Amino acid sequence: MRHVLALPLALIACCTGLSPVEVAVSADVLDTSLLAPDAAGDAAQDPGISRPRADASAGPTDAQGAADAGIAMDSLPSPLLMKALSFKGIVMPSTPAAMASVTSGAALGATWSDGTKTAHPLVWKPLFRTGDPIAGKGPLAGSLWSAKGAPLLDDSVAGPPQPIIANTPDGTSLLPWPGAKPVGVAGHALGLVTHYEYVTLTPGGDLGYGQFPMAISLTTLDQDPKAGTLAAIAYQNLDLTLIHGLWLPCAGGPSPWGTHLGSEEYEPDARCWQEGTCAATGKLTVAGFAAYFGDAKTARPYWYGHVPEVTLGGGGAKVVKHWVLGRLSRELVRVLPDQRTVYMGDDGSWNGLFLFVADQPADLSAGTLYAARWQQTAATDGGKATLLWHRLGHATDAEVSKLADTLVFSDIFLAEDKDPKSAAYQRVRTYQGQEWLQLKPGMATAAAFLETRRYAALRGATTEFQKMEGVAVAAADQRVYVSISTIAGGMQAEPGAAQDHIQLPFVAAGAVYELGLAAGQKDAGGQPIASDHVAVTMQARIRGIDLPAADAMGNAASLAVPAQPDNLAWSPHLRTLFIGEDGGGHVNNLVWAFQPDSGALAIVAAVPVGAETSGLQAIDDLNGFAYVTLNFQHPGGGSTAVNAELVKNWGPGLHGGVGYLHGLPRPGGP
Repeated sequence: MRHVLALPLALIACCTGLSPVEVAVSADVLDTSLLAPDAAGDAAQDPGISRPRADASAGPTDAQGAADAGIAMDSLPSPLLMKALSFKGIVMPSTPAAMASVTSGAALGATWSDGTKTAHPLVWKPLFRTGDPIAGKGPLAGSLWSAKGAPLLDDSVAGPPQPIIANTPDGTSLLPWPGAKPVGVAGHALGLVTHYEYVTLTPGGDLGYGQFPMAISLTTLDQDPKAGTLAAIAYQNLDLTLIHGLWLPCAGGPSPWGTHLGSEEYEPDARCWQEGTCAATGKLTVAGFAAYFGDAKTARPYWYGHVPEVTLGGGGAKVVKHWVLGRLSRELVRVLPDQRTVYMGDDGSWNGLFLFVADQPADLSAGTLYAARWQQTAATDGGKATLLWHRLGHATDAEVSKLADTLVFSDIFLAEDKDPKSAAYQRVRTYQGQEWLQLKPGMATAAAFLETRRYAALRGATTEFQKMEGVAVAAADQRVYVSISTIAGGMQAEPGAAQDHIQLPFVAAGAVYELGLAAGQKDAGGQPIASDHVAVTMQARIRGIDLPAADAMGNAASLAVPAQPDNLAWSPHLRTLFIGEDGGGHVNNLVWAFQPDSGALAIVAAVPVGAETSGLQAIDDLNGFAYVTLNFQHPGGGSTAVNAELVKNWGPGLHGGVGYLHGLPRPGGP
């Protein structure tokens, strides 16, 4: 996700009382000739949408749907089957009040197997905003803590030190909470796990990106057993000392076995850290962990860029870190229902696409890591390719964790910034820049799991992807969806570059790509890949449309299709891909519902100006109710009138919001 942000109008401050504004738009709807083409093929007439697949599945089984949703359920009773579904979208907000709010109110119409037709207005409901205490007590949401459990404070302000608050709620999992009996829950007790990605501004006005150890919270929710509405009743920051604290946690989501799988984005560069050149080269470093450990020497770069896993149980949660999925600028991971096959996006510039196959189901502590090579077959309509997978290595968490504790960059590679004129070196281009690298003897495992992207480039995998963000799994269709928020940089033709696998036209508005999966595949070395869900093709399914000039509202991209897609969430029950935006293509970032069987698109929500969508997850059945979680980060910017409304809604600190879309059809029908 981007980190060049519109800054708040005022310094972050503690706020009390939750009063976010909800705007339901029901009368004015989008032009359905653009956003809801029918299944007869009208979608193919829109230049931003590819033609629906002729072999699309009729739908997942109930068991597959439960697994895709990431929630372990004993069964999904279905007395009625959904036979047809349509969305009636909302319009882009245009008044200052609407532009500063979360806009919802899309209508979903369902037809069931007995002929019944039902209507479902989708309304965003807030749970809390950052900077506020939950239910008037406890720590402030988004607050940061040291390894000793003390809140991080800014003493540069006049008066008492002020708490440092992250207004960036991000990856979220809404989970059952086995064995939990929290005080104050009248209905079903649920757990909401939430990341806080970075600090936009400190109370003293300093930029905070990458300067602080970050947090994961666990919020106790009370689910009304009749209406399905959710209420936040308690909040706690999780203890992260056993994983050395947390670095820039971006997106995350539920595993098929009911845990939360997190991320650490834009991993710190171990080379500049060792050489002392991070500041001069503008690269991120672990210096901010001095606030966590109490000294500037404890933190090591190889500790960060991995996958935290949160398991709920009893009255709390356990957090572990998985080291064997590679060290990346990871947006998030998605696990297929086999509970072994994992796909991962790698955010930033000149990055890769990665696959992990665990040794055992529901256990990510050991397995084999692969990186993809894009073999282009077409450059039009966002591009198309076959994929070849390079095996990087096999390891266990224990093995890689030990290496991370002891190794530095120069133990793994010899590196030069200019051509050393030696055949022993290989030129690569990755997120860390252009380098000439030589792998040291016996260091292949360390390189694979601690310098994953650099090693992938050495092995021949593609490291040219730009801003690879969300990932979603449509398991019953053998499909994975991946968002590329902008087609630029390494994805364009680069004659003379270290590699030039991807050669596509520039599209600022980006695209959502569809990966086709298959069984019986072999890696680039001819060895079998132990998964029945290996991606073999990749093509743009939805392509953004850049406008020649911004429209009257300031939109730089067409409102007919998503622009700068980021978060992705697949609902097996609705056979719908939810797409959240993050970028400047649209004045307000939007959430879309895409139905791949027909190609239909509709806008279902908009977040405040300057905010990005985050925390997008589709939960098809949680105690008989369906939800789409939807957060937003760092609102800010716009006209004077809009800014006044932003402060009114989200406080002087322009806090982020955590919430969900309510009103989705219940599994099994009316």
